[in-house]
Amino acid sequence: MTTDVTDYRRKTYRVGDGPNLAKLLRALRAGRGFTQTELGALLGVTKSRVSAIETEPGVVSVNQLLAILDRLGAKLMIEVGDGPRGAVAERPLNGGEW
Repeated sequence: MTTDVTDYRRKTYRVGDGPNLAKLLRALRAGRGFTQTELGALLGVTKSRVSAIETEPGVVSVNQLLAILDRLGAKLMIEVGDGPRGAVAERPLNGGEW
């Protein structure tokens, strides 16, 4: 799913994949007036780490993502749909391997 994430002022974004999350993180940081260096200082990481996260958000843990969003005045929300989709629903949620 592609979503225009260039307008960081929208209230809700449906992020369907890593590239859209990367665009959203960059747009949100820039829209809030932070450089990568400034955001890194707030998070206690280097500019290069912020750049890596914005380039490939898959390198960040959920806790790190939540901290980034918090510093940028955003939050993660999970929307529950009508039901499970395809093979994903059959994957174990209780510690089993994916």
